[in-house]
Amino acid sequence: MVITVRNVSRYADTNAQGDMLFRAMLDALRVRESITVDFAGVQNATSSFVNSSFVRLLDHYSFSVIQRRLRIIGVNRQIANMIRSRMQFEAAA
Repeated sequence: MVITVRNVSRYADTNAQGDMLFRAMLDALRVRESITVDFAGVQNATSSFVNSSFVRLLDHYSFSVIQRRLRIIGVNRQIANMIRSRMQFEAAA
């Protein structure tokens, strides 16, 4: 299953937009073994968005499970690095 960020939240700027993506990912992970999140057309993301979407998944799944079941495509280096570093930091806390 592919979840396209632009279709879910349009942008990747606010906590509310992150919450929309979080809910879509959580719903999909409850019924699918793996999901893909597509950032096509999204040029930047805020830490608020990443915290409200990806980091919140750690309340439901371990970091290793998320790594195994979630694939991110169409993402630029800045967004990919932010997601990775925030997830690693929070998983280690």
